[in-house]
Formats: sequence, structure tokens, C-alpha cells
Amino acid sequence: MKINKVWVRFFASYVVVIMLTMIVWGAASSIFIESHLLRSTEKNLIRSGEEINRILDILGPDQLNVHFMRMLISNYNGELYLTDQEGVVVASSVEQQYLGTQLSREIMASVRSGKVISQELIMPGQENRVLMVITPIRQADQVNGAIVLATPIEEIEMAIQDIQSTVIRASIIALLLGALVSIGVAFGMTTQVREITRGIAHFAKAEFDYRIPVVTTDELGDMALSFNEMAGKMSAFIERRRRLLAGISHDLRTPLTNIRGYIEALSDRVIPPQEFDQTLDLIHSETVYMEKVLGDLIDLSRMEGDQLKLNKTEFSLTDLTNKVALKLEQLGISSNNRIVVSVTENITIRADEVRIEQLLTNLIKNALQFTKDGIIEIIIGINSDQATIVVKDDGIGIEEEQIPLVFDSFYKIDPSRSKTHTESGLGLSIVQSIVKLHNGTISIDSQIGEGTSVTVQLPVD
Repeated sequence: MKINKVWVRFFASYVVVIMLTMIVWGAASSIFIESHLLRSTEKNLIRSGEEINRILDILGPDQLNVHFMRMLISNYNGELYLTDQEGVVVASSVEQQYLGTQLSREIMASVRSGKVISQELIMPGQENRVLMVITPIRQADQVNGAIVLATPIEEIEMAIQDIQSTVIRASIIALLLGALVSIGVAFGMTTQVREITRGIAHFAKAEFDYRIPVVTTDELGDMALSFNEMAGKMSAFIERRRRLLAGISHDLRTPLTNIRGYIEALSDRVIPPQEFDQTLDLIHSETVYMEKVLGDLIDLSRMEGDQLKLNKTEFSLTDLTNKVALKLEQLGISSNNRIVVSVTENITIRADEVRIEQLLTNLIKNALQFTKDGIIEIIIGINSDQATIVVKDDGIGIEEEQIPLVFDSFYKIDPSRSKTHTESGLGLSIVQSIVKLHNGTISIDSQIGEGTSVTVQLPVD
């Protein structure tokens, strides 16, 4: 059966991980405990062998009997055997058991060299394993035999079985608790996943106003926040695109309608011959305007798409500003405005001169468009590594809530407050893009009825 629920797969994975962990932990702990108990028992037997060796050194082997040997090993559960130099058992704590039995030559060779030997084996005639420690009997710097201490491992095995039973019970309890926890965690995680899935479904339907509820503070919560941010940007983009298309439609439809009207009037001989030249001039001005709109759109598209490469050179910002002001002076005179350039020194910057000229032209034209019988002041300055351009006018001003919108493509302040309608509404959008391409900043300060001040800061290098 195919499992389609994420939380079920997560729960199953969690349970499997717990089971594997408990199995590995149980096996590792059993091995460790068994090894620890065996080593501990082995050390005790070695210490007992050394103590018996000291007693034998004092009393001598001939003084030992079965009862005395049993007394020697009364502090632990095991058996004691003594052998001669050939490895033959000559004394035992068990009645006559194994007397005459001989240890192997390999073992006795190691004993004669002074080594203590430890072995796990099954004694003849028995079924259970025993741990045997063989210690050399040293007398007068000679090895005269061996002390054999043997203890059954059955108790160790029983202790390990008890531990394994405890581990199994603990594993079952941990598995049940882990299952309950995993169900809660799985539901918690998949709740956010379900919300994200629901949000994606809204997004697929172009419902960009939908926002995903953020119910966690982990990576899934961050994903939901990122999705909401993306949806907000997409919603804003669609709104800008809508305004852009509306602006293009309006700004191109009007001159096209005018051109069509002029051409039809010329074709129908409605316009007198003496007005032909004037009509052709009007048609030409409308085509020039459309050409400017399309040119601005191309520039803006290239700038926003990172397709425009700046051609940076070193030039005088002061000379360029005076040049642009002089070029637009006639436009200012036609609207009874005066253009004033305020600069105290020759300021040189490294930038794209053509684009900076375009920036200055758009800012000054924008100021002239909304000013009548006033002064357009251009202030050029430098502060540390930043060049500053300020274009001030005493025109109609901009309402505070409209200031963030003036950089949007085709956004226009209330046309009823503008004395001309020759600009497309792309000027400030292009200015902002040029500033960003130069890693600069732009800000606007305006008061209704008092005028507007636009400040641009550009890096000198």
C-alpha cells in the first residue's frame, strides 16, 4: 500500500530510527558490560592468585589440605588447584577432583616464563563455561608449579541476561513514548507544510494577496515568511505592470489618435493649404513624443534587466551641469522659469557621463514641468567620497503619500495640477535606475505649495 501522508512517513521513519537506536545501544551495552564483568572477575582472580602465592611462600605447599584451600577461596565462588613443575594437579579445593590432571605444555611453558594466563573454557565433565586464571608459584626466584583459579561464568551470563531484559523493557517504553512524541512532531511539521501547499495553490491561481499563516519558527516557518514576501513582491510587480501597460496605452494612444485625425483631415482636404506646414509640424511633434516614450521604455527595460553596461570615465560634473542647464535654458524661459547653478568648485567624478547627463536632464525637466514663474536651483557639492546633486524648485510640490510612488513607471501626479502633459512619467524611474547602477542614493523632500527638492548622491570613484 502506498503511503501518501507525509506525517505517516515521518512517524514510521522516527519509529524505525528509535528501534535501530535501541537495538544498537542494547547490543553495545551488553558487549561492554560482559567485557567489563569478565575483566573485573579476571583481575580479582589474579589478585587472589598473588595472595595465595604469598601464603604458599610462607607455609609451603606441603602444609595445604582441602579444607585450608577451601578457606583460601571462600571469598569468591570458584575452585582452586595447585600443580607441580610439570603441570600435574597435586592439590584441589574439590575432593580428589582433577588430581593427576596435567596442564598443556604450552600453558606450562608460559607459566615457567613467569606469565599469568587467563582463559575461558569448559572444564572436563562440566557443561558451563568457566574463567580460569593460572598464576606461577614462585619460590626463591624459581617457578615450582602453578596456582589455578577457576570460577563459573554463569553468574555473569545471568547478569547480562537481566540487563538485556531491562534494555528490552526500556526500549519498548521508549518506543511508545517516542511514537507519541513523533506523532505530535509530525503533525506540527506537516501543519506548516499543508499551509504552504495551500498557499502555493492560491499562488498558482494568481491570488497573490493570500498570505500563509506562520505556525512554526523553524525552517518551514522561514519558508512561509519567504513565500509571503515573494507573494507581496509579485503583487506589487503585477500592480506596476498594470500601471505600466495603462501608461503605455494612454501615452501612445493619444498621439496616435492625433496623428490619425491630422492625416484624415489632410486626406479629406478639411485643412486649408496654408495650414499644411503647421499640421505637418504637429504630426512631427507627436511622432517625436512617441519616439521619446519608446526610447525611455527601452532604456528603463535595459536598466532594470541589468542589460545596460556603464561606460565610466572621469569628467567634470560641474561642466556637465552647466552644459545641461544651458541646453534647457530656453525651455525655462518659455515657462517664465529661471535655472540657476550653484557650485563653488570644479567637481570631478568617475561615472557614465551620458547617463549622468540623462539624469540631470530628467530632473531639471521634471522641475520645470511643475513650476511656473519660479526658480530651478541646481546645487553641486562634494562630501568625502560622495558627490551631491540637489535640484530644487518652488513649484506646486508633492503630497507626502505620493512621494514613494513618483519613481514608479508612468506614475503621474494629478494632471489637473500640471501645466504641461509632454512628459511620459518615466523620467524619475530612469533617474532612480541610473542612481542604482552607480551605487548611489536618491531622496525627495516636498511640501505642497512650497516646492520640491531632489537629492542624489553618487560615489566619486
